[in-house]
Amino acid sequence: MEKCKWCFPSNSGGDEQGLNNSLIETFNDLPIKSLARETVQNSLDAALDGKMAIVEFKSFFLDRGNFPDGEQLVEVLGKCNDFAVSLNNSKAQAFFANALRTMNLEKIPFLRISDFNTRGLKGSNQERGTDWSNLVRSTGSSNKQGEAGGSFGIGKGAPFACSAIRTVFYSTLDCDGLKASQGVSRLTSFVRGKFDDGSEDIAQGVGYWGRQEAHKILPYAEMIPLDNSFHRESSGTDIYIAGLREEIYDGIEELQSTIINEVLDGFMMAIWQGNLEVRVNSFVINKNTLPAVIERFGACIPPATVMLYNLLSSPQLQWEDIPIKISNIPIGSVKLAVALRHDGNNKITMVRSTGMKIFDKAGLCPTMRFIGIALIEGRQLNERLIKLENPSHNKWEPNRHDPQTSKKLLNTIYEQIKEKLNEHAEKAFSTSVDIEGAGEFLPDEPNAEGKSEHPADKAEVTNKIVSIERKIHTKVDSVAFLSTLEFGDELRETVEGAGSAIQGTDEEGFLHHGGAARGEGEREPDEISFVDDGRPNGKQIALVKAKHMRVFCKDKDNHIYRLLFLPSESAKKSYIVINKIAELTEKDAVKILKVIHPDYPLTVSGNRIGFFELDEDKMISLDFQIDEQDYCSMEVKVYAYKG
Repeated sequence: MEKCKWCFPSNSGGDEQGLNNSLIETFNDLPIKSLARETVQNSLDAALDGKMAIVEFKSFFLDRGNFPDGEQLVEVLGKCNDFAVSLNNSKAQAFFANALRTMNLEKIPFLRISDFNTRGLKGSNQERGTDWSNLVRSTGSSNKQGEAGGSFGIGKGAPFACSAIRTVFYSTLDCDGLKASQGVSRLTSFVRGKFDDGSEDIAQGVGYWGRQEAHKILPYAEMIPLDNSFHRESSGTDIYIAGLREEIYDGIEELQSTIINEVLDGFMMAIWQGNLEVRVNSFVINKNTLPAVIERFGACIPPATVMLYNLLSSPQLQWEDIPIKISNIPIGSVKLAVALRHDGNNKITMVRSTGMKIFDKAGLCPTMRFIGIALIEGRQLNERLIKLENPSHNKWEPNRHDPQTSKKLLNTIYEQIKEKLNEHAEKAFSTSVDIEGAGEFLPDEPNAEGKSEHPADKAEVTNKIVSIERKIHTKVDSVAFLSTLEFGDELRETVEGAGSAIQGTDEEGFLHHGGAARGEGEREPDEISFVDDGRPNGKQIALVKAKHMRVFCKDKDNHIYRLLFLPSESAKKSYIVINKIAELTEKDAVKILKVIHPDYPLTVSGNRIGFFELDEDKMISLDFQIDEQDYCSMEVKVYAYKG
């Protein structure tokens, strides 16, 4: 290999750069999720005409001695740490201590992201304004045009957020046959040395690995051999994340699961159209393998994603074309597909023409339960909407470009979709229902002679009341509920208010399993009661809202379900109530046979489980077995004792 080295240029008396790099911090909360979305989007944008883009995620370990100019990078990390010490920056000191530990490992963890059937990073032999320079040697710049996705130039920060040493190597073979490799390290400023006048020479926070020519560091004009098991023979790009964060490579199964989830959520349409294949170590996701992937990971995949797959794979799938105009000038269309489902999320997944999901649009039709997808078609319409995307590419914000026209455009799209959804709603609710006995009192259709033909004309009519039957239904509160028709269906969110105290005690003033009321008030038995020690406790009870709640079937043969609950507050004593949804306006208590908690035993009483302690932001996980032969919809509530 041609002699290459690391170089961190002097800031020449300019700004000193700290550890809080906004380019990286943007993706620190969900690094793997962000990495999958940003890199797959870039590969789709670079796909060759008529070719299916293939993206591969492969983890591996590199011997410390084979790290490009590793000794020099270790020296730089040490100087960065010294600079942090001089500034008394404890956060930076902790980061560089961990970075040095990573660089001193015998085998350093790496993650390679490679794409195929793409044009690669063109222009590696030019100074600026090319695919290569925009990705490798610039910040906040992008020259993507048309229907291409990343137009902010900040998605390149996602790989650095996954690196314990904030170092990434880029390598490409472009469609013109040009090869190039270069390393980038986004650290902090440090003292490089002294000038002749004794003042400190401070380095910039960003350094580059490559070949030195005069005062420049240029790309190495070959493919960098980091992964011995891989050799590129066709055009495309390889991104090597050096020093993969420990929590990521230690949880390799979670890494795979997170990437698979994000790919399915964000790019289901691209996969279904045959435009994308993603490989995660040994797993391959494409249109042909989708059924197997959904079946294998179904319990871990969000229900909305599974439902979207079911919609696309349904033999009854029908697309409706909705033309979109501005000032009566056609600029594109929206292809809409909708499926009515009792467990639908009532959202339309908005998808760019490349097959990438932008967001799920809610509130378009509250009168029915459904799931749907809207594919944006037409170059002009896609170009307009891309200008409205936020940097995370998960929202349209009309104020970003020509606000007045953009607001009209979005309103037009949403209103057109609403009209189609309302048509579906009218069809769904237009089925006539014959109430038993009602026909006796309704006018009849006349016969050909204009006379009524009805046997009731000869029947004796009385006004005697024979009997009255009163049926009282327990109304379902306004909470999201779970449909467990399939594995992995889950309760996604609770919309009920939380923290409202229920006056009284656990024993006084409320009905209990059909018992008589004591005290002045009455409550439905499944609202608050739970069998305790039988003594009044004088405490109030309040509903606890979940930040996240999920229920799914763990063992369908034995009717065992798992509940995951993330409380919004802490409580010393709490219990849960589980009901079966019989109809949209009715609920019945579920008979719980047993419950299993990993840390301590719990008591079961009918449809209640208790007692347990809640810690805010600490997930509660338990398994319970119910006496139900068939799948059912469920409502889950959590109550806590106050005072």
